[in-house]
Amino acid sequence: MTQAEKRTRIISVGGGKGGVGKSIVSCNLAVALAQLGHRTVLADLDLGAANQHLLLGIDRPLPGIEALLSRGHEDVRASLTPTQVPNLSLLAGTGAVMGAANIGHNQKLKIIRKLRALDADVVIVDVGAGVGYNVLDFFELGAQRLVVTTPQVTAIHDAYSFLKGAVLRTLAHHAQTARERRVLSEAESSGEGEKVIDLLGKIRAQDPVWAERISRVLERFGASLVGNQVTSASQTGVFHAVSKMIRDYLGISVPIVGWLKDSKAIADSVNDRAPLILTRDAEYGRALRAMAETLLVEDVPLEEDLLEIESDLLLEDEDREPETNLAPDALHLPETSEGPRLPKAAAATAKEGYFGNGKVRIYLPPRRKKRPPQKARVEETGRRRRRVTLPGMPPEMARVAVGARKLQSS
Repeated sequence: MTQAEKRTRIISVGGGKGGVGKSIVSCNLAVALAQLGHRTVLADLDLGAANQHLLLGIDRPLPGIEALLSRGHEDVRASLTPTQVPNLSLLAGTGAVMGAANIGHNQKLKIIRKLRALDADVVIVDVGAGVGYNVLDFFELGAQRLVVTTPQVTAIHDAYSFLKGAVLRTLAHHAQTARERRVLSEAESSGEGEKVIDLLGKIRAQDPVWAERISRVLERFGASLVGNQVTSASQTGVFHAVSKMIRDYLGISVPIVGWLKDSKAIADSVNDRAPLILTRDAEYGRALRAMAETLLVEDVPLEEDLLEIESDLLLEDEDREPETNLAPDALHLPETSEGPRLPKAAAATAKEGYFGNGKVRIYLPPRRKKRPPQKARVEETGRRRRRVTLPGMPPEMARVAVGARKLQSS
């Protein structure tokens, strides 16, 4: 039986910032899936801050990710650590090692391939926080992608930024020409408040065929929201508002797969090193099992239909020198009989390589300069009204965030 026929379900769990409970949700969700009788692997890809073994009460896990990186051809099953939960194994991450999060390009590809080759019914991938390329690529690995957020203003802001980065990264991996890659590269370096839906409108006016391909990618993006640390039922309305805003601004449907209440028992379970779903709080357990059942009934594409991000990653050069002469409009590159003609500076960064049985040529965009950090500001709009603006968040999203803050204080 091939990997495609097996239909291993890969569920990636990410979040825009630390502290939203991403790892706890991943751990307890993996336990819930195992309790439902599915062979489950929990992969700890929060590199540099891995702690799933602690949440599961494992003192000395096998060197999971570390073994994959040092012995790349070894069967991944030899790197799995058994747990106290039947049907659940752990692929331990790396932590407390300087530079553990700064894995190389080839190492990232090795991890992605090994995870896809796992012999399991479900793989839960706990990725790190932030919008680094490694984090986004690991998040993209799942056909189902959960974004954990709390009702807090900062968490909502970072969840939106995280999803926007994930969408643009996915579109970049689906780009087929140098022109398409250039347009998406410019979108990544644009202002944080720029809407993906507006970018799609500009592309549709210039290239309807490409716009249609983008629409198909966005339709099957497969993201869902998980609300966490909810102190009152009224806060769930914040998640619905955020889901609608993401659809209107990023062009992807992000339904709410469930929400989890805030509880002191969660902190106790971490200190006791035992998943909460196993020991306490029946209501929390019911919510997790309902979430697991919801995910299991969703259709996922076959492995052969999933995005093969290796085709793009194989030719990435993270150590390339920045170029400063790329000025032409990306949507109006002159066409030739062999396709779009690249400017000299762009041609200098184009490389050839092999993927599968075919030869491909890919344009490597220049390294972007880091943008200085922005601060939230308040604008006086007259009539004793003030407009709150958060960097990276459209005004409507900022109003939702402020509403969440009011709910918390009420």
